[in-house]
Amino acid sequence: MSDEIYEIYRERYEKRKRRRVIKTILEVLVFMGIAALILFITLWQGWDRLEDSRAGVVAAEVIRVVDGDTLLIFYEGKETYLRMIGVDAPESVSPVEEENTPLGVAAADFTKTYFPEGKEIYLTFDEELVDGYDRMLAYVWLEEDVSDTNALFQKILVENGYAEAVKYEPNDLYYTLLYTFQEDARRELRGMWASEEETQKINQR
Repeated sequence: MSDEIYEIYRERYEKRKRRRVIKTILEVLVFMGIAALILFITLWQGWDRLEDSRAGVVAAEVIRVVDGDTLLIFYEGKETYLRMIGVDAPESVSPVEEENTPLGVAAADFTKTYFPEGKEIYLTFDEELVDGYDRMLAYVWLEEDVSDTNALFQKILVENGYAEAVKYEPNDLYYTLLYTFQEDARRELRGMWASEEETQKINQR
């Protein structure tokens, strides 16, 4: 092969190589752009939902505590069962007796210390308003100003180890917050996250 022909083929090879590099870079940039757009939309929607939630604070009155994560409340002129969004406390009032545990009773007792009969509470909502048992789904706040998540009772439950953080989509507005405090409780061995020996002692009471 002559030097001239060799140079022609080499130039063609280099051009194809440059095209492949440029194509790869463009594909990466397009992918990053799409990912950034999806992230922006997700964050924007989350913030928008958070703002809507804060704007929609309503008041209710506690009639009684059912268990660690469920209340009977008086709302808009009628009695309503309220299931707290984003948390799951151990059972204490299940009709299946073996599902009830001393830890569930402890969780219910903990919730009762915050919600005596007649206690005024504040509620905000997420995407779905009722569950399959026709219970209201809400975030429960101790203060009307819901800008401070320290007043969110679900947070108080999980950080003390009386409930797990659970993602019930699409109602997941505070899931990341709740999960973070759940992991703190787990590391500190609070409540249900106590050592195995301590948990056995509780369950034997």
